[in-house]
Amino acid sequence: GQDGRAAARSIRVVEGEEPRDVVVALKSEAVALEHGPQSPRCRRGDERREKKHGYHLTQALRFAVEEINNGSGPPQQQPLLPGVTLGYRLYDVCSLQAGILATVNVLRDQEQREQQAAQPGSAPGLEASPLAVIGPDSSSKTMPPAVLLGAYLMPQISYESSNEMLSNKKVYPSFFRTIPSDKIQVAALIQLLVRFKWTWIALLGSDNAYGLQGMQSLSQQSAYHGICIAYQAVLPKLTASNGQALRKIVDAILKTNVNTIVLFSSMSRLVDFLPLVVERNVTGKVWLGTEDWIASDVIAGIPGIKTIGTMLGMSVKYDTIPGFVEFERKMMEAAKDGDHQRAGEFSALPGGPISECLQSSDLYTMGAQEHSLDTYDVASSYNVYKAVYAVAHALHRTLGCHLGPCH
Repeated sequence: GQDGRAAARSIRVVEGEEPRDVVVALKSEAVALEHGPQSPRCRRGDERREKKHGYHLTQALRFAVEEINNGSGPPQQQPLLPGVTLGYRLYDVCSLQAGILATVNVLRDQEQREQQAAQPGSAPGLEASPLAVIGPDSSSKTMPPAVLLGAYLMPQISYESSNEMLSNKKVYPSFFRTIPSDKIQVAALIQLLVRFKWTWIALLGSDNAYGLQGMQSLSQQSAYHGICIAYQAVLPKLTASNGQALRKIVDAILKTNVNTIVLFSSMSRLVDFLPLVVERNVTGKVWLGTEDWIASDVIAGIPGIKTIGTMLGMSVKYDTIPGFVEFERKMMEAAKDGDHQRAGEFSALPGGPISECLQSSDLYTMGAQEHSLDTYDVASSYNVYKAVYAVAHALHRTLGCHLGPCH
């Protein structure tokens, strides 16, 4: 089929070059999928907020690839892949089903490429086979693709999936990440609780792999440090039918008379839950958070959030990416200038059952919305940037570039 390759070609037109080696990226929440067999519609919650984060992750990948291809990386670094051009495909995997579909599409294209190369007299074509997958952005969406990719030993590098179960190489043999395991985060939270003698706590977690595994690990470790979990609950996604159940969780926290609440949750659940805490006029509490939400401007911007008490939490160490802000600024200017030809070339994908499921809006339309770059976005973008460079360094050694020209 032409679906996956068409998507790659449309990107190549914009980039103005034909890649030999392809970095495949599964970018979550970058855009809203409109169609998909047995796949839920990917518009959910604050669509602009979710597009914003995914947009920055996508731009970080593009920036890293262009930097490597142009040899314009850090001054102290020699060109990593002289004579080799990296390319990429972008898939929106804002649902688990979409992520599995994208993974199968990647593996299918790789198999077709290998079959073509095995035919007598075959010559290398312009189409490159996928070499690695970068993403997705959450543990729940990462685990099924990681099993599939592991069966073929295709490298997968996630920038936000921190569930400690993903460290099991027997189950996920080709999975890597540029974010620490939650095992480290749990240990840090325990140290914080012990240090300030917060030993009577409530523990809340999101209803996904990230929250459930984090709650389990923290609950197990608490028993060894004299920490009593007086109340524990799982935060579901807010729907029309469970709003009252979330309010009951807030009431239960008040009834247990705890002053410290640990929120091992993804940001998407707290955006719905914390406004209910404000609504209930909860004050004077200490809220301990995880890296997924503690530094987010979205959480800090919830009306009345400052009244509920003190928020402390874990943050992943990151650094700024030299030139990245300028790169995004130029993208925004190009979008505002109305360069419709480039935008059309980028987003034009032929029809078909697969391309409809994996279809994505063009980056120029998204860039025109002037997405702000907050600390949460910067940290995740830096992890994406490192993931691309990890693939490039692996290719550098595999192709013998450290010994001379790449082969």
